[in-house]
Amino acid sequence: MSPERTATEAAELLPFLIANWPDMKRTRLKQWLKFSSVRVNGKAATRHDHPLKPGDKVSIKVERAPVRRPPRCRQAWRSCMRTMPSSSSTRGPDG
Repeated sequence: MSPERTATEAAELLPFLIANWPDMKRTRLKQWLKFSSVRVNGKAATRHDHPLKPGDKVSIKVERAPVRRPPRCRQAWRSCMRTMPSSSSTRGPDG
């Protein structure tokens, strides 16, 4: 997502993230922590109070969630509905 940042002094992870990614909302940063998208020295960090030491490299790698498809039965039902004649064409001549 973005280049890695290097800690210049001892700090906790969440305040460091807020200071170094100011355009990101706190909620988004916490979500990234929860889903292991934040890396410290190449390893996933999930705790907001993870201690950083001077020289630690912090990066964020966000992966998109897989697209969820509807169940197969629902897809089959939709395709069956497309092939069925409409109700107006099944009516008799009196309509």
